[in-house]
Amino acid sequence: MFVTGANTAAASQIARFHAQALAAVEKSSARIAADRRFTSFAEDPAAATREISLRAQQGAAGLHLRATQDAKAAADAASSGLQQASDLLLELRNAVLGMDENDASSVSAVQSTVDQLTAQLTRIAQTTTSVGGDALLDGSIATTGLSFTVAGSGTASDAVELTAISVAAADLGDGSLDLASIDFAGGTTRAATLTAIDAARDAVVGSLASTGGVSSAMGYHATAMASHSTAVTSTLENLVGVDVAEETLAMTRNSIRAESAAAMLAQVNALHISMVRQLLMYR
Repeated sequence: MFVTGANTAAASQIARFHAQALAAVEKSSARIAADRRFTSFAEDPAAATREISLRAQQGAAGLHLRATQDAKAAADAASSGLQQASDLLLELRNAVLGMDENDASSVSAVQSTVDQLTAQLTRIAQTTTSVGGDALLDGSIATTGLSFTVAGSGTASDAVELTAISVAAADLGDGSLDLASIDFAGGTTRAATLTAIDAARDAVVGSLASTGGVSSAMGYHATAMASHSTAVTSTLENLVGVDVAEETLAMTRNSIRAESAAAMLAQVNALHISMVRQLLMYR
């Protein structure tokens, strides 16, 4: 607003009031647009410093939650493959158990079943059980497992390692016979086959217990991490979130003040101009 000549003290005060009201309107508008209670560090240094810490916690919580979910997904996939392998081994055992070694047709039929089931075990190991491009049951994570960082406490419990055995037929069995080498025509006996199958089942069930344990633990941890992430987000919202209703009311109030000041200033200017004109008329 333009104030002519030498402003009166009242006009100067009104002009300052007008400028302050406009600045308050702009600040409220910026807060509403940004959905933030403060828009600069200087407005609330303590809250701004706290926000930096909470943002870091929020980011870490998100990363650890995703790692937890990835760990559970991998453990679930491995467990599913191991369960399929266990089912196949049970079917294989029943087939061999029912074989009549003195009946060539029985031996031939069981050999065909063995070939098909052991081939499926190898497919589970090599092609059908993987996550994110990582094979889970081909022996690649039998000793050096997949590692997931699921927390940030700085302790050993931050990392979870998933291990699982190979279920390829050539890697299952006992020390003297692997399942891929079963050949009844070549002299493999039913007793030796059953011993190898039982050893394979024990190994598969043991690995299944391990992957199942990881899956269960990660399920609980994912719930805890989700709750933690929600709590951090809620704390951030309470810290920086703007009360839209309250800020809108303040903006409206200051808009009215700015309009009133502008009207008063216009009146002062008009009066001042009128006085100048009157003085000029009597010169």
